[in-house]
Amino acid sequence: MENEAVTLARRLKSDSVWKLVNLEIPVAYGSAAAVASEGIADGDMTVVQVDLCGRISDAWELMLANWDKPLSDVYPHYASIFGSATKLPDTEKNSQSWMNVLTGLWGDNRVLAALCSNHVLVHTNIGLLGVNPKNADRLVEAVEHDRKDWLERHAIERIPGGLTLARMEEMHHG
Repeated sequence: MENEAVTLARRLKSDSVWKLVNLEIPVAYGSAAAVASEGIADGDMTVVQVDLCGRISDAWELMLANWDKPLSDVYPHYASIFGSATKLPDTEKNSQSWMNVLTGLWGDNRVLAALCSNHVLVHTNIGLLGVNPKNADRLVEAVEHDRKDWLERHAIERIPGGLTLARMEEMHHG
């Protein structure tokens, strides 16, 4: 039976593909969502944008099909999708920490790092890593300066609703 994080990942696939692709290249939400949900690119997209959105969408589907497996079992497939020869950080094998995976792979490929972190977050039934592209600079700063506190509050969309801790606090306090 699927955990709540898998259900969230299925529901937020288009949003997640959009957020991931924008770690590398700017793509409008509607364009990324069309590729993620329909496999159709609009006429305003470049070949590079379509290719990356398609690869992220394929990797997301792989994650959804293998959420119950540890990242180390699925990582070679993710790395192949993104053309990465980088090995999975050893720390992941011991701790299954999404943060260790994110920081360990970030320097090689941000999209691969974020996707693999999502795998760990879904596998452990926490939620998803997702930062609006307008806050991408803050995400980069947080990852590169090991600011786990910011990532925990602003970058993890938690089950069941997909809101970050910061957003939940905003809603609670009006």
